[in-house]
Amino acid sequence: MDIFHVIIDTSILSRAHFKTGNFERLLRRVQQGVLRLYIPQIVIEERRTRLLFEYSKLAEQAKAAQRQMQRDHLAMLLEGLPAPECIFPTRDEVDRNSRSVFHQYLADNRVEVLTFSFDHASRAVERYMHGAPPFKPAEDRTVERKHIPDSWILEAALEVKVRPGRHCVLVDDERFEWALKSVEFEVFKDIDALDAEVEAATAVVPVRGAAPGELADAAGREPAPLEKLRGEAFKNVDVIVFGMNEALGNPGKEKLFATLESLGIERAIAEHEARTLVLSGILTDTGSHLIPTNAELASRAAADQIVRDLLMGMI
Repeated sequence: MDIFHVIIDTSILSRAHFKTGNFERLLRRVQQGVLRLYIPQIVIEERRTRLLFEYSKLAEQAKAAQRQMQRDHLAMLLEGLPAPECIFPTRDEVDRNSRSVFHQYLADNRVEVLTFSFDHASRAVERYMHGAPPFKPAEDRTVERKHIPDSWILEAALEVKVRPGRHCVLVDDERFEWALKSVEFEVFKDIDALDAEVEAATAVVPVRGAAPGELADAAGREPAPLEKLRGEAFKNVDVIVFGMNEALGNPGKEKLFATLESLGIERAIAEHEARTLVLSGILTDTGSHLIPTNAELASRAAADQIVRDLLMGMI
């Protein structure tokens, strides 16, 4: 299977925030080893500075509310009480901290930042001068200048395109989509559509079951049902491991098996069934976590009555 190289544009990152469900789905695919995630430096900075602006605005509104509270008719209610305090980190402090926090978050989750070079800038200017995508030829280039950031992103993306695999961009901007398609990138307008494509490419092909009589011996005797070859302690443990792993949000393996053990599931059997699920391609073992390869199947397992009963036992 070809690995997916996925680049995120500002138009997507502005609504699929870090540490939210949609973005975590992309990170799960990275953990599975089927996808590599890239964010251009300019996209990160656009998002970070936008959040910084929102922080400054909210902090100032809170301070203004405090000042008003001490001035108008509400001030009487506060007489004799300690003066209310509203202390926030300064904008410069948050600016410095956010750079560090973003850098650590992306590094921890194996997201590659596409930094910009002088060559990128030079080629982006060439595109602007000659009306090449994402620009269009125009006598008055004033309107075209707003596409300069996209031109920088395109130049960085082209360096990823030389890597073997499928080359995709998450973007919801018609002009930029046109430019990316012109150099043969696959374009997806949302994470759902991309995830469905990854799911289809990594789906496990089901094994065909034997037809009636196909396994009979010369005397016409069918072999004993497989479930009779396993002890009662194994019953439904595969569903329990798969479903509980999903229901608990893919915790570390140690936490998963410890939780199952506390619920009466023999740990050695749970670990055995987990290894079987990995060998069958239902789970991917990252070393510390078990990641499902089929999100829909995992959701169904988490909703199974056996799993729901166990979850109720944890309350």
